[in-house]
Amino acid sequence: VYRILNNNHLMTERQGEFRPEDRSRVFQTKDKNQNNCYHHPQEQDFIINMMRKFELCFPMEGQDQTYLIPDLLPKGEPYSGSWESSLKLELHYNVLPSSVISRFIVKMYPYILQKTYWRTGVVLQIDNNHAYIKADLDDNKIFVRILGPDLTRLGALTAIRTTFNVIHRSISALQVSEWTPLPDDPSELVEYDRLIQLEARGETKYQGKKRNYDIRDLLNGIELHRSEPDPDHKLRPRTPPKAQSAQISQTDQSDQIDFGIITIKEEEFDALIQRFKQIEPIRGKYFHATIQSNTDQIYRIAIARCLEQGQGEAQQITTELITDLNPRWIVLVGIAGGVPATEYTLGDVILASRLYDFSVTAAKEGGHSELNLMGGPIHPQVAELLQMIPAYKQQLNGWNTPASITLEKPSVSIPKGLRSKKYYGDTAWKTKVRDTLNHHFPSESSPRPPIYRVSPGGSSNTLIKDTTLIQQWQQAARSLTHVEMELGGVYKAAWSTNRPVLAIRALSDIVGYKREDPWTLYACHSAAAFTHALIRSGLIPL
Repeated sequence: VYRILNNNHLMTERQGEFRPEDRSRVFQTKDKNQNNCYHHPQEQDFIINMMRKFELCFPMEGQDQTYLIPDLLPKGEPYSGSWESSLKLELHYNVLPSSVISRFIVKMYPYILQKTYWRTGVVLQIDNNHAYIKADLDDNKIFVRILGPDLTRLGALTAIRTTFNVIHRSISALQVSEWTPLPDDPSELVEYDRLIQLEARGETKYQGKKRNYDIRDLLNGIELHRSEPDPDHKLRPRTPPKAQSAQISQTDQSDQIDFGIITIKEEEFDALIQRFKQIEPIRGKYFHATIQSNTDQIYRIAIARCLEQGQGEAQQITTELITDLNPRWIVLVGIAGGVPATEYTLGDVILASRLYDFSVTAAKEGGHSELNLMGGPIHPQVAELLQMIPAYKQQLNGWNTPASITLEKPSVSIPKGLRSKKYYGDTAWKTKVRDTLNHHFPSESSPRPPIYRVSPGGSSNTLIKDTTLIQQWQQAARSLTHVEMELGGVYKAAWSTNRPVLAIRALSDIVGYKREDPWTLYACHSAAAFTHALIRSGLIPL
């Protein structure tokens, strides 16, 4: 690792880019008599994967096997325009390690705007906002500036603060305070903690050097509601503006909904309803239930159904759910179409570890279109759960039995000839579909029970039955495993309030294969059975 981080060629010639052709130069030993233990590509991949794990580099989109190392970026800051009218926040540290800003760049790489980064800073695009983040390592400060609509820029700021908080918690003895410049006097800073203390004493005004400021307005300028306090962070959450959210009960937090579950198809909704007892309607459009976990916790559940497919409808129902019931977590449950692979197949459950949003395209001359890939990483709480969930098979044992799913696994017809109408796409795609189906459904043995996997998913407003389109998407997002139509909308609505979103999708289709009709219902029940088992396990952090 140090051989890479101290490589002068990567710093001066490549300006932080680590390309495949650089491997032989970087991993070559200086001493000809010394054994080169990094000769094999697998060993080199191990080193690179370790760097990714410790947030020292990230893969560059569209450049195969090329990684960017923030610590080796040029020191010079590129011009990024004026940020005078932006929303401002400053982070002050007792000591600011350079790893804080480099790790932040790695974590937020899906949002980097047009490769605008340097060794101590980055410019991001989050929804309709541009964000400027710069570290002053000599003065132990990080400056945050955000330009965009008032409502969405608060969500962008929350995403940035959440990412920094995750980094801060991993560094012992690090002391951090947050400061905001006064709106009409940027030279005067007020500490966020002080505003909280004044408000707690019942005071409504803050006396600046030039005039009084409304404390609530100052606080609303940098804080959005968080469904649950962060025990490791000293800033307490506060009640959001009424336009943002309405709590069920201002006095009794035990009344808050723990999980707001969103479904789309009627079969998805019915499969969930069957698994919860004592269902009762609330607010005229939700169904309420309680469940006792294996750890004796009582969770409150609200189930909503979106009547139409697509991101717009999903965003609307999510916004209404947050406004009406203020759930701690949003859980999107249903079915999806999978890319043919040996790791998963029909009936398996996929937990989305990242969102690739393909809903925006640009029309070009001659009828061509260009993708504007959006989306991004999942909420840190969801990421922590998904990092550990492969090890929770014992706690989730039994979720995939016929008794739990309530249905037997449907049959699969796998023609040998690629001319069969069961397949569609080009020859290479049809071959992959046939071979992976044979892998999962061998004729000489019974099919295995469904499994669950963690992997990135794609979302758009298009029901994908086109292998050419899915291959275009894979070129933009190589790790894409499944596609659906709602997560992009749910993600946008929840992101602005820093709400965790867990997407649980069972595969009812494999793109390129015309499967039997019973797979739709089976996949609905597979997703519902896993969702019920996961909530009941008590593994989801609240």
